[in-house]
Amino acid sequence: MFRFADPRWLWALALVPGLVALVWMAARSRRDALERFADSELVTKLTESVDARAR
Repeated sequence: MFRFADPRWLWALALVPGLVALVWMAARSRRDALERFADSELVTKLTESVDARAR
């Protein structure tokens, strides 16, 4: 049996998948809202210079 020095960190590690899912859902919601706001071609033209990775 494993014994951890501080088991709270093990429980905190279990929260990581939930946080990843939350960030993914927020990004998807933002993208969907932008698509409802304007035509996809217009959005593409307006966001050409935006670096999505730097967001």
